Amino acid sequence: MCKIIVVINKNPKLNSVIKKIVKANVEELAEEKDGYSVFRNSTDTHYIGTNAYDNIEKNLEYKGEYMYIVHTRTTTAGSAGLSGLHLQKMKGGYTYAHNGTVTKYSNVKLNSDSYYFFRHLIAKNKTITADVVSEEIKNTSFRGKGVLYNYLTNDLYFFNNMIGYVNVLNGCIILSSYDLEKKLNVEKTHSINGYTWKTKGKETAIKGILHSESIDDMYIHFKNGLLVEKKSIPNTSNFSSYSYTMYGNRKWDIEKQQWSLDEEEKHDIVANAKMDLTEEEKKNILADEELYIKEMISNGFTVNELQNEYSAIGSFEYPQLLSQLSIFK
Repeated sequence: MCKIIVVINKNPKLNSVIKKIVKANVEELAEEKDGYSVFRNSTDTHYIGTNAYDNIEKNLEYKGEYMYIVHTRTTTAGSAGLSGLHLQKMKGGYTYAHNGTVTKYSNVKLNSDSYYFFRHLIAKNKTITADVVSEEIKNTSFRGKGVLYNYLTNDLYFFNNMIGYVNVLNGCIILSSYDLEKKLNVEKTHSINGYTWKTKGKETAIKGILHSESIDDMYIHFKNGLLVEKKSIPNTSNFSSYSYTMYGNRKWDIEKQQWSLDEEEKHDIVANAKMDLTEEEKKNILADEELYIKEMISNGFTVNELQNEYSAIGSFEYPQLLSQLSIFK
């Protein structure tokens, strides 16, 4: 399963300590082999392939960022390629990371189930409250730990219905999807009377830790690095009785054993159709994308913001098709 580390650092004196913490966790992070992403303040970088893992320690090095987020991926749904990686920029200045699954989007072929969870969360809601998150968790059968960050407004949201972790230092909060490795492997050289030998051992990577705890069923909101709200949320996740198909605007009702139309889900099902598209499927994708764009505009997003979303994410898979959208002409 994926792994996440989030660093919110308002104390530059801790830079060397945080650098050690990240280094101590590289081996653990590298266990997820389908690529990884780093978000540094407002810049996203994505890595995939053997060479990326050969250089993972260098690529993940902490360099004193105020906001540092790393996500390493093992694919459970969606593309195992570049578009499936998290921490890609979305409309409105958002980026996201998730450790877990989203049953509602478990059969998507493009991007990831996490991408569609966050895409709809921010499209439908101008404010990301605990109640909004809880409702979306319920509607999609979200499981795990989620991170949503707006680099334009400096709002960070962390929520979970599986155990996550918080470490507090003086001026720094570190959130993670797993209990961080707090000791660093260190090799030392010793010499007495000309006789030299080496030893390996553990050296503390976190100095001055004030508090550490595990959290579950929690919503946490930070604004400009300061806690705004920490609130328990009910574990409303449940498994859907539907299985979704990527081959048209249909869904299979397991209980009734029949196909049925679902207008609410039509966009997600069609827009993620198999890449060997027929002309009719292309037509459906364009029609549904137009509806989605109108929904986002009604929620206050501009055409420029939507263009940025499609150039940053959508264009990974079908740029020529999306360029036909009349709103972008």
